[in-house]
Amino acid sequence: MKISFFTLIAFLIVSSPDIFATSFDCEKASTSSELLICSNRRLGSYDENLSAVYKSVMSTFAGRKSLEIKKEQISWIKKRDDACKDEKSCISAYKQRTAELRELLWGGSDLESFSIDRQSCRATKDQEILIKCIKLNIYDPCDDAGGKWGAAQCGWAHNMIAERRIDALDTEIIEKLSKAANGNELIERFKSTSAVWRSYRDSHCALINEMDGLENFSGYRLHMAFCKRRLSEMRVVELEKIYASSE
Repeated sequence: MKISFFTLIAFLIVSSPDIFATSFDCEKASTSSELLICSNRRLGSYDENLSAVYKSVMSTFAGRKSLEIKKEQISWIKKRDDACKDEKSCISAYKQRTAELRELLWGGSDLESFSIDRQSCRATKDQEILIKCIKLNIYDPCDDAGGKWGAAQCGWAHNMIAERRIDALDTEIIEKLSKAANGNELIERFKSTSAVWRSYRDSHCALINEMDGLENFSGYRLHMAFCKRRLSEMRVVELEKIYASSE
């Protein structure tokens, strides 16, 4: 008796003890694309990732827009059978749909309802949202630092976090110095050394940047980002020690 390809897949799904995650219940898989996805761990991960991005989009938009997106997603799922003839074509279809949904997230990143979750954080190009994602331990662009985009975001976002911490520590230290007998003199000297440090950091990193010759990415050189981050984070440690010693 000849067994069809998809019947064989269904049998393998039921009989296999190694079950992996998808956005739908594989025990109820019925369409050819669902059966194919449930038989392939790689396709399962693409399906789960698309589902996560879709949830981020739906939690970002509201009202009529969310209804439109939902209808589009239902329509795409219905057409998925035609697209998923094999692993390669199915991956291509998932990549295209995921990219479309991420474009929606980029466009909605300035909305107050923007969803702060890993997929949304990963998709955003808004530096303030990215910093919030890092501070909440939801997403760190350094996780994706293997690529140029992740590397650039990793360096610049963490440098900005360090710079804000430096500004806060400068203010706290100056406030403490103001209570000393020779406070005005100490404050002026502290401000002078802070200015010298910033000048050193900027000129040093600019020199390293010129010497390194890394490819320019979105107006910033990757080495500049990591150089500033490294020196700024060292400065934070130094200022924290100064603040603690002045207790």
